[in-house]
Amino acid sequence: MIFKITLASVSVGMTSAVMLPELPVLSPEEKEKLLIDLNQFCEPYGIVFFRSCFDFVGADLRVRPIQQGGHTGPPLRVSCTNFRKACGRPLGSFLPTGSDGVKLNAWMTEIQMFLHQHSINQIRRERGDQTLDILWFEKVSFFKNLLIWTKKLCNPK
Repeated sequence: MIFKITLASVSVGMTSAVMLPELPVLSPEEKEKLLIDLNQFCEPYGIVFFRSCFDFVGADLRVRPIQQGGHTGPPLRVSCTNFRKACGRPLGSFLPTGSDGVKLNAWMTEIQMFLHQHSINQIRRERGDQTLDILWFEKVSFFKNLLIWTKKLCNPK
């Protein structure tokens, strides 16, 4: 299943975490390093992150990790909330739901801990820049066709 990913920051209060509407701005080098490191970290979960030529970040997630030979499990069965709808509100009400919602929430938590200690965020904290705290997953129904079109556009033969 293909997801659109929003790289976001979170404000943590006394009772809840809230996504900030201002998205962190990453340099091309930071984006590339983060993409490589995320793919290495998430490989055991069967999550593959990619970036199109439009600078669109996406992920392909499966119920079980990629097996030898490239075979994967069935797509996740989840419902996800649009980033803009969840922004500025307590996150607990907008986390993924469905039969695989708990699994995706667990992966999001693992990724959030990975991001907290990542070298890009350590440097950004030292500079006083906004950190990247969460990857927000959204399903995009038309995305498979867009992905095929984008790959053809970005990699003409």
